[in-house]
Amino acid sequence: MDPAEKFYEQAMLSLQQPMLEAAARGDSEVQRFYSGSTVLVTGGTGYLGKILIEKLIRSSKIHKIYILLRPKKGENVSERLKVLLKDAVFDQLRKKQPDFGQCITPVAGDIVEEQLGLNNRDFSTMIQKVDIIFHLAATTKFNEFLRTATLINVRGTREVLEMAKHCKRLKSFIYVSTAFCHATRSRIDSEILEQFYKSPISPEVLIRIVESMDDERLIDITEKLIDDWPNTYTFTKAVAEELVRTSAEDLPICIVRPPIVIGAHSEPSPGWIDKSCIYGPVGIVLEIMLGASHVILVAPVTVNIAPADFVTNALIVSALETKINYDNGDKDIKIYTLCSQDLFKPAQANKLLRSESGKVLQTPKCIWYSCAYEVSNKHIFWLLTWLLHYIPAYIVDAVYFLLGLKRPTGIPSFVKLYKKIYNSSLILSYFSLNEWRWRDDNTVEMFRKMSATDKALFNFDLRSLNITNLTFISTLGVRKHIIKDGLKNTATGVRKQFWFKIASFIILPIYSYLIICIILWVYKITFLFFLYTYEVIIGKVY
Repeated sequence: MDPAEKFYEQAMLSLQQPMLEAAARGDSEVQRFYSGSTVLVTGGTGYLGKILIEKLIRSSKIHKIYILLRPKKGENVSERLKVLLKDAVFDQLRKKQPDFGQCITPVAGDIVEEQLGLNNRDFSTMIQKVDIIFHLAATTKFNEFLRTATLINVRGTREVLEMAKHCKRLKSFIYVSTAFCHATRSRIDSEILEQFYKSPISPEVLIRIVESMDDERLIDITEKLIDDWPNTYTFTKAVAEELVRTSAEDLPICIVRPPIVIGAHSEPSPGWIDKSCIYGPVGIVLEIMLGASHVILVAPVTVNIAPADFVTNALIVSALETKINYDNGDKDIKIYTLCSQDLFKPAQANKLLRSESGKVLQTPKCIWYSCAYEVSNKHIFWLLTWLLHYIPAYIVDAVYFLLGLKRPTGIPSFVKLYKKIYNSSLILSYFSLNEWRWRDDNTVEMFRKMSATDKALFNFDLRSLNITNLTFISTLGVRKHIIKDGLKNTATGVRKQFWFKIASFIILPIYSYLIICIILWVYKITFLFFLYTYEVIIGKVY
């Protein structure tokens, strides 16, 4: 058996055994809470939405899950559901419950429309039957157009809240925000508490602005409007929290703030991850593993991350906690932040891939040596990007063009690929170069009050994680679920890395020498040109 495959199977057994033993005891309060319940999930086709649905079905005798789906051109919601049920996230569940899809019902709607785009019949069904609402739907694109971000993240939240107010059986409403919604420039190196902060603008005012203003004017005012926030995503999530604070009225509601979400730790399988995650930090790991990226923009700061299954477990438990608090007369809106302070630094995965123990992670699909220089200065990053990415990319693109070679699947141009990598790095740099300190008192207290059985079944204690093991599992998940090499032929990957390393040690000095020669030649030509121009000018004067 391949060492990567063996490591994966051992992780599967060791990490899931405590959950199986806890489930056999049959004394879970969380499971009893969800038994027979009807749940509505918005954003059910997203990364967190899929793993939440899978865990709800696998861990409890839930009655029904409604998923809000937007019909696409040539594909109705029933067809979209069929595609969703084939997703790899349900592989383990499918083995134990082949008919698991029977408890999932799609509802045609659109989060950007008023009344969620629901027809009267579906709206009536929702308010009559839904017990628990998980509102995950959001655009997480950092540089999203402000109108789109507001309609989805703010107005969409308003419409879900309005529907929730009419739900006759509502036990809990969980709004999924982000730990970074108040990670503003003015709060860098400061604490962010589990509390509401002053909103940058009134939610209703922002909604009216994007509903009435033309695109050109809206683009012109966006930078000034978001001001202290780095992008439209965190800005609109902060405004949406204000909407919850002022509009939730008497609802049994809470806010969960996840950090950066990475691959699963143990459920539904160790390292499970979705390809939609490649535009974040996971994408950087992927690029390094393949040998496609050789310089990364990071500082020696701690980054707040959490495995997807830990986030899902916190969402599931928070619904019960909210119901208990509400029934006991505590109607304050609680905020639960997942915090992995002092846990992860971005450079760890880069170092792990070059270590002796990291050989088990090396994929046979790599195209060059898996090594990247870590820089925290944007000017140096730009220079090294040109030297290590753009110039080689232009050369390789020229070779492919002149020889008529077929390019690798999904790469129409290496130059375009590296432009995407560069732009993505700049967008993420706000989070990879800065640091905040999050408080998670409410989250810690919620975990403390859980029974031993529920702690095993729905673990979200980030302090229990071993960072080395988590990095191993997450990186292996990238290899299994995104690179998709079957966790086979690791020895081939190791051999390729050995020879790529030798080749890089030979080619890099030669390449550096040629670059220096070109720079000196350009300098010499430029100097002679200016000298000649000077002499001509002086000659004309005299």
